[in-house]
Amino acid sequence: MPKARQQALLSKIADNPFEKRGIAKKKHDVFNRRVKGEGRNVAKARSEAIERRNKTLLVDYQRSKKANAFEDRRFGEGDAGVPVEEKMWARLQKERTRAVRSGRNTAFNLDDDDDDGGELLTHKGQALGVGGGYDSDSYAAGRGAGDAADDDEAGLNKEVVNRLHFGGGERDAGRPQDRKSRKDIMEEIIAKSKLRKADKSRSKDEQEETREKLDAEFGDLLGMLEQRPTRAATGEKARAPLDEYDVMTKELTFESRAQASDRTRTPEEIAKAEKEKLDELEKSRLRRMRGEDSGDEGDKGKTSRTKRQRNDDELGDDFALEPVTAAPGEQVENGNAPKSKKSKVAKGDKSDESGDGDESEGSSGSDEDGSEGAAKRSKAAREMPYVFPCPSTMEAFLELLAQHASSADDVNTVVERILKNHSVKLDRRNLEKMQNFYDVLLKRFQRLGDQIATQRGGPMDREKQLEFLTKALYGVTQDMPDTAGGLWHRLLGAMHRRLGKELRDRATGVAAESAPCWPSHGHRLLLKLLGDLFPTTDFRHPVTTPASLLLGQYLSQCPVETSADLAAGVFLSAIMLQHTAPAKRVAPEALSFLSGVIAQYAPRTTSEPATASSNGKEAAFTRLRAEPLPQSVSDLVATPALMAPPLGWLRAAAADWASEPSKDGSEVDSSTEVAVPLLRVTAGWSDDEGVGGEERSAFSVAALGAAYSSLRLAVAALSECPGLPEVLAPVQAILARVRPMDEPALPLQLQERHLALQEEMSAAVAAALENRTPLRWLTAGVKTVKALAPKFLETYNFGKDNTLDHDAAVTKQLKRQIKRERKGAIRELKRDADYLEAVRSKEKEDKDAERKKGLRANRTWLEQEQATWNQQVGSKSTRKLITGGGSSNKRRPKVGRGY
Repeated sequence: MPKARQQALLSKIADNPFEKRGIAKKKHDVFNRRVKGEGRNVAKARSEAIERRNKTLLVDYQRSKKANAFEDRRFGEGDAGVPVEEKMWARLQKERTRAVRSGRNTAFNLDDDDDDGGELLTHKGQALGVGGGYDSDSYAAGRGAGDAADDDEAGLNKEVVNRLHFGGGERDAGRPQDRKSRKDIMEEIIAKSKLRKADKSRSKDEQEETREKLDAEFGDLLGMLEQRPTRAATGEKARAPLDEYDVMTKELTFESRAQASDRTRTPEEIAKAEKEKLDELEKSRLRRMRGEDSGDEGDKGKTSRTKRQRNDDELGDDFALEPVTAAPGEQVENGNAPKSKKSKVAKGDKSDESGDGDESEGSSGSDEDGSEGAAKRSKAAREMPYVFPCPSTMEAFLELLAQHASSADDVNTVVERILKNHSVKLDRRNLEKMQNFYDVLLKRFQRLGDQIATQRGGPMDREKQLEFLTKALYGVTQDMPDTAGGLWHRLLGAMHRRLGKELRDRATGVAAESAPCWPSHGHRLLLKLLGDLFPTTDFRHPVTTPASLLLGQYLSQCPVETSADLAAGVFLSAIMLQHTAPAKRVAPEALSFLSGVIAQYAPRTTSEPATASSNGKEAAFTRLRAEPLPQSVSDLVATPALMAPPLGWLRAAAADWASEPSKDGSEVDSSTEVAVPLLRVTAGWSDDEGVGGEERSAFSVAALGAAYSSLRLAVAALSECPGLPEVLAPVQAILARVRPMDEPALPLQLQERHLALQEEMSAAVAAALENRTPLRWLTAGVKTVKALAPKFLETYNFGKDNTLDHDAAVTKQLKRQIKRERKGAIRELKRDADYLEAVRSKEKEDKDAERKKGLRANRTWLEQEQATWNQQVGSKSTRKLITGGGSSNKRRPKVGRGY
């Protein structure tokens, strides 16, 4: 049977049913239902996959380790079904077609444009014998009419041939009379240059004449170009004045436009520029100290009498803030002083006098220059340096201040220059230096805060120094927040340990009961500064969170025994409320302390009106110090330190504030409104016995006013707190028992603040109660009974997405398709890897088999050679070709004594 027919019959035969493999596991086996993939031909699919990989993956693998690949693009090479004769015929036909198309453009085709079929010879692109210079006609003309036979007389002699034909090609080049000398060549070049210049000058003159002619005729041309007559020619009236819009439009036309500015410099670039500026100023100061000129080095050639230029930090005696006006006949030099022209002439005349005068003037001038230079050097030495070393201890810093600072401005300048010269922005290696200096600045801030309580004003203005240190600490904290946070954390830890030690000493009786537990004024200012350096709204911060806990411990555990303790507590309460207000947190210690302070102003049951005499007031003060709080008020005070302090005189002192006599001895009108004094941070005294009544009254009013202000801040911050009614309930109860109108009545200003605070609290509590919902028990959700009735759909599609909407179903279907494709890609990649591994294993087996085959062939040849050698070797008796022992594997018998 022919092979083609056999293949056709095999294709018609149905697939082998034993090669088919259906779905192994079906979720629902329904009879007579066709399922996709049920009748798969595994063997056929596997063979097709192997064949496809042989054509694609195997080819790529074989080419992977080769740099070049040869592709045969000849006609019919890629098709194995085309016979060889047909391939050759198609190639010949294609070659003839290409030759016909490009034959006339061939550069070496000699058969084109040849009418008589002969070959055409050329010389230098010209056909020989056709239109040339040496054809038959020109040859006959050269020979002459009568003597055509004589070549020497016809012009075609030996000399002509040598010169004009292939004998050299140069006509008259060998004659010496035709050669130009170097002089002739130069004269020719000069003549050409002169001619070119003359032509250029002549053309320039012609252009100038043409321009003058056009200028002369421009008036006539301008009259021809005028399109509308002027207003004067037509006699038209003047135009009406412009309105506001037209005036603004014309102004905008001539308004200057904004120019492009330089880009904003980075903080590192700004710090580098400031450092370089200070370095230059310091170099200039050192040059002035050495007596050198501070100007540019290029001006060194000038005489010593020339006045040098001053820098920005050097002001002379002739410096004037107002402009100097010159009189008539005078001129101003350098903007300093008028100088007459006659003075210059006089100086010039004096310079032409005798030499004795010059010597005297020179000697006097040198003395003046020497004294002036010494004065300048001493002045430069007294100037403050622009570059300072970074002090690492407080002693080194105080030594710098003692040397270079005599006022608050000098101290601030020293600190500023140290920060600029050793900024962290310049180099990260300055971090250690700035860490030590930051600790020094904190100690300096604390000392200034302690000194400000007793010393104010003067050249060393502490308040000015504190203001500058606040800005400096803020800048350094922004540059190295982690390092600054660690230093602040260490400072807070030291304050906490000190407080614990003092409380333990008071409890055990080691320290006196009058020893203060409250922080000093410098430490209180540091706590105030902390809220400006670090964020207070974080839920948990490594610096502000311990500070809040420390403030709460101060307010809840430190006893209040004097007015100084009361002022410190009010100040710390205000600080704590400022820290917690941005985050809207509740500060129970601050609220409790402030409510306890207000409770001290509750009227005593046995209080009597103060007498007018000073002795009577002092007696009342002594009696009120020991009088306890009323039972109804003391029960509401939550701070133990404020339950029984010796501060019963606060109400009476506040009542006496409005009735205090003025400085001139006259009584103050009660109708005149006087502002409530502010509570100074250094207010209060460690011993209230020796304090005058005026000071006590002012302190009492200021303390109550500060408590009211702090509580108003707390109410505004906690207005959205759901538990505000419960938080403010104790404060409202104490405010209700103060009764500022009762005797002794508080000043009118404090009464107004008291009523305003009560109204704000009542409004905030009412709003909180209205907005919050009452608490309820959690109700369990109603359990729905599962419906067992089948759900029928009119348009039901058998699938997995019937319960979803269209968009969700499409999304789920796309996800399912992506998952299926990903699994298919993974499966194909695994099969490709297995196929390549099988190919590599086959190649390795083939190489091993070939190597073993070669080894077996070599071994066989060696064995044959050994056998042949053994056959030829033998003893004399066997008559072999070679005598000897041979190389047989047979063991030789031992020969010796006894055998």
